[in-house]
Amino acid sequence: MSSRMTIGRIYLHKNSVPLRDSFYSSKITFAYFFTGQAIMRAKNKAIARQTARNSMLKLSLLREGEEIISILEEEFCLNKTKTERAYPSDYLPITRDSLEHSLKYEASRASVDNKSFLELTQEVIGDANYNFDLLHYDEKHKKILWLHLAYGIAELPQLAAEWSQQSFAAATKLAAFATQYYDNKIEKVELICVDPFLECSHSDQMIWSLNDINKLTGRAGTASKIAAARSQNRKYLYKSLLNRKNADMAAEVQKMTDEMRDIIYAAQEKPIAPKIYLMTPASIEAGNDASD
Repeated sequence: MSSRMTIGRIYLHKNSVPLRDSFYSSKITFAYFFTGQAIMRAKNKAIARQTARNSMLKLSLLREGEEIISILEEEFCLNKTKTERAYPSDYLPITRDSLEHSLKYEASRASVDNKSFLELTQEVIGDANYNFDLLHYDEKHKKILWLHLAYGIAELPQLAAEWSQQSFAAATKLAAFATQYYDNKIEKVELICVDPFLECSHSDQMIWSLNDINKLTGRAGTASKIAAARSQNRKYLYKSLLNRKNADMAAEVQKMTDEMRDIIYAAQEKPIAPKIYLMTPASIEAGNDASD
């Protein structure tokens, strides 16, 4: 087979606002599965589980959140009519040599950026706050949907109120930003707050449960896709950290769930935010810039 022969096509999910960085998600996935494999291959698994427990719980939450957002991003992009999806510009042919080149590039980039496993893990979990955001532009209805996924926010009323207040102010700026940078007319911005811990949506708090997410995407299988991904993620976590010989597995699972909640609440209480400077000519002359 010629290396230039077309071997397939890539369907391009169109999104007129910036897409999220997939490499960050890849680093989380690598750290998560590498840690799990290290535990399962350890000579003394009990010590390995104890040593890596906190890191695995944090990585599991991060990977689950990224996977939920990834599924939603795809579902929103696929939610088009057949006519809208029929344009040739939606497809990109791929040849064998271009595919092989892409795979080699990703492998080399990973080997350089991963440094050491411990450095990567610390980099990933060091400033995690377990909040995930997704922007989607609906060209047909001239609107931006801003979805904020925050673990445990329904149980933190003050945090929920702060997000609601701040997001309303940010939404106005967001619409103007999108219009100026992407030449897309924005008539409406929809704000959605989702708490993965909820079984049922809290309408009084305006916080969604993932069980109602089909209503948002307009696709019947979204909630089941997310549920399956979360189940698979937890299975790997339990396989890595739980001793199957323990008689009371239910109690161990509940203990692990409680620990994950504690991790999230601790992170939410001490959010890591960038330094913000209101610059003036005088401050620049004095050397008081963002590098200080």
